[in-house]
Amino acid sequence: MAPHDIEASLPRLLRAAAQQYPQHPAVILPDKRIDFAAFDRLSDRAAAGLAAKGVAKGDR
Repeated sequence: MAPHDIEASLPRLLRAAAQQYPQHPAVILPDKRIDFAAFDRLSDRAAAGLAAKGVAKGDR
């Protein structure tokens, strides 16, 4: 999947970036950097937490 694929979802783009550039910074804060691999893991944890609370795909 190309990073510029307009039809790709944000989770798919994040996963692709984590696979291609795992150690590159995804988030840069004044006191912390989070690489794509760590950001991907954090997003998986957030998704699992939401699913555990009953939030399903397509919910708003």
